[in-house]
Amino acid sequence: EKSRSCELMFDAPISDAVYFEKQHTPHTMHDADFLKDDDCSISSDDYVKVRMQETRDSNEPVCYLNYASKSPLHPTVQEAGFKAIHRPPWKKKQSEDQEVRHLFASLIGAQGKDIAIMPSTAFAITFAANNIKKMLKDNKRKKIVLLQDQMNSAVYPWQYLVDDCNNSVELGIIPYPQKDETWTSAVIDRIDDTILVACLPPLHWSDGTLLDLVKIGEACSNHNVLLVVDATQAVGILPIDVSNIGPAVLASSVHKFLLGPVGMSLVYISPTLHDLWEPLDQHGRSRIVEIEHPSSWDSAQNNMGPNGYSEKFARDARKFDSGGKSNNVLMPMVRAGLKLATQTDARSAQSELKDLCAPLLTWATSKGFSVATKSRSYHLIGIRPPSDLAPPEKMIEICKRLEEEQIFIAVRCGAFRISPYLDTTPFEIQRLIKVLDREMFGEKNNNN
Repeated sequence: EKSRSCELMFDAPISDAVYFEKQHTPHTMHDADFLKDDDCSISSDDYVKVRMQETRDSNEPVCYLNYASKSPLHPTVQEAGFKAIHRPPWKKKQSEDQEVRHLFASLIGAQGKDIAIMPSTAFAITFAANNIKKMLKDNKRKKIVLLQDQMNSAVYPWQYLVDDCNNSVELGIIPYPQKDETWTSAVIDRIDDTILVACLPPLHWSDGTLLDLVKIGEACSNHNVLLVVDATQAVGILPIDVSNIGPAVLASSVHKFLLGPVGMSLVYISPTLHDLWEPLDQHGRSRIVEIEHPSSWDSAQNNMGPNGYSEKFARDARKFDSGGKSNNVLMPMVRAGLKLATQTDARSAQSELKDLCAPLLTWATSKGFSVATKSRSYHLIGIRPPSDLAPPEKMIEICKRLEEEQIFIAVRCGAFRISPYLDTTPFEIQRLIKVLDREMFGEKNNNN
């Protein structure tokens, strides 16, 4: 039985009930010192399961199966934000940015010095596209590999690049795999010496079908193709190791399986590119003078000369940080979410979620849904009904009716997308099956 824990330090009443369960071992840290937290009441030795039960106007508890859209904010994340709001500016913690970099790096097998902080993954992909555009002159490689129905934040920057180059570059969109095919084989078959860049996710955002980025990364390396990865639906819940993948860029928004608030993307940038690429926006905080001399406004090092201010960038990925002051509320919340995410063993998580979701996959297959059973994730599951049974408009209406019963899933690219987390219970999966069966096939079928 789960026990209530973690007293909240809020003046206003909070409706979230939070439960913790010790299980598994902590994530192995590359920078273990950054797990130490004087603000967080959760020990780094605890594996934390989030239980956000909210009742609204119904006697039924919320059945939230939409983590792939946004995770609920754990009370320790809320508490970090609350404390930050009430923290005066002269008490800002200078180390928080660096802690965030190191915590994220520990989740992807990287080092903190290779992590940039940006406002969104769309910003990060645009940053990559802007730099790759500069490589097009006298370059015979003119194709950009993408997946059919890939998340649009990872597509629009390349569309703009194609338009901006008067169609001298083209998109190479890989269609959905055939029955006996996988995304991995389809992508590798497309990688050749005509490809400039492959912008890919670790899994398709609509149905959870996987791409083996290690194999794809090897193919890209063999053909000198740049690999850009939108890992938003993966980091924190799927094993990711950039040392095995070899991406030029890997970005992840923090508001899904990194358990943070909306408003930030953490971005790995290969150290081979630090001296070659330029930031997307120009500002002083990416310059070495402000990093080494934080109070440099009136110092000799930051004098404005005939040609302006010092142009020397930071010597690491901080060069690519977006402009503006570090958000004193957002950063502590991201830090708290990352501390929770680092407690998750991704392989164990997938195994646990596979067992949890087995009844859902069995039911969906028996009802004629198209369901990938091989090479798939289990924290993001897409089940596609036959189009004549439930066209997209009907699927959206069904989702709205589910919401009225406090069941939250999504519709993406013709699939019902179910995205549980480690707090999801077998009861919730059974409840989803029961209500979705009723909405799709009627009460009579459900009672048989």
